[in-house]
Amino acid sequence: NFKKIKFVIDHRTYLQDSVVSVIYKSIVKEKLDVSRVDKRLIFVTASFKTHNQYLSKQFVEQLLENVIKFYTETKTKKTRQNVSVITKELDSVKALMTGAIYKSASDNDLNVNPIRQLMRAPIQRSNVDAQVYTIAYGEIMKNLELAKMSLMKETPLVQIIDRPILPLEKDKLGRLAGLILWGFVTFLFLIIFYYFKFLMRLHQGKSI
Repeated sequence: NFKKIKFVIDHRTYLQDSVVSVIYKSIVKEKLDVSRVDKRLIFVTASFKTHNQYLSKQFVEQLLENVIKFYTETKTKKTRQNVSVITKELDSVKALMTGAIYKSASDNDLNVNPIRQLMRAPIQRSNVDAQVYTIAYGEIMKNLELAKMSLMKETPLVQIIDRPILPLEKDKLGRLAGLILWGFVTFLFLIIFYYFKFLMRLHQGKSI
């Protein structure tokens, strides 16, 4: 029945959610282990145990990639938004500055009689607009560089020291622990069995 289940984005059924829930609990409780080697250090180890080494390797690598991306975006969200706002403002001022420069050049071309001061008014206004926009552009550019520097400082540095390399080592301890546990349970069962057998014979007045 599970082979017939297909997952489609933005369309999930109750059965699909149930399957995902079971898989999630299995991963978190049994297969995935994330821990610190030493609490005094910032090194974190992540391991994922399955019967398929390719799945184990791919899962850990994808998980680390997602965690690093999510952590970085969350940590720098406000600063990235600030950089985006300043960048849009810079583009707007640049467009206005460029338009003012072209307007000034166009007015100069149309002013064929430099003696008439009235005809020079649009030119002077275009020049003033171009200068104002140029100064504003420079200030916004400084703010953008400062925002980018802040973004670089706030961006966490996460470095993967040791990547999984195929073939992975098989964990034989699990099978050994299972055999030990099974042997202990069997031994305990035999003790209980002979103890009750002893009580029954004792009750019947027989000797062992």
